[in-house]
Amino acid sequence: MTPLQMVMMMVFLVIMSMAAIMGVHEDSDVDVLVVMPARNEINQAIRLSLASDPPFPLDLIVRTPEHFRRDLEENVVNHLLVLV
Repeated sequence: MTPLQMVMMMVFLVIMSMAAIMGVHEDSDVDVLVVMPARNEINQAIRLSLASDPPFPLDLIVRTPEHFRRDLEENVVNHLLVLV
């Protein structure tokens, strides 16, 4: 299993647990924020999306550590589940 597949499995398990508690509907999707070094955040998000095959609708967002820090300072990120 690749590192990406391991991360996607962890995300899937957390999401399934949350879905069981909170409930989901047919329009539900999952927003995953990945903080990692990247020259181009959009291109990196596309590469990660193409490399994964989740069994649920997924919006994958990539931010560099610097960009993420700014987002936190500006309160752009308001709901966050951290997997380390």
